Amino acid sequence: MSLRQTLALVVLVAVLITAVTPARAEAMEPMVISLIVGAAVIVVVIVAFLIVANVEGKKKFGADAGGDGRLVVDRGDGTLVVVALHQPLADESP
Repeated sequence: MSLRQTLALVVLVAVLITAVTPARAEAMEPMVISLIVGAAVIVVVIVAFLIVANVEGKKKFGADAGGDGRLVVDRGDGTLVVVALHQPLADESP
């Protein structure tokens, strides 16, 4: 090993030891803990609501996205609603 490789290895080991060494633990206040837990619960509730709303919406309206850029929705009363979706243009040179 050359001097440069040895020096690089020593610096790498020193940086790794510094990065892996845990920081000094400090006590968290109960208010901060409850704020973090409350925020996590709110995020979980919102995500669950969005997932349920998405699944229920598809069941209720029977939405089917075709490959031709249309969204066909059967309203259940014998009428169909067709919504045209934006299709990106093909790649063109400037």
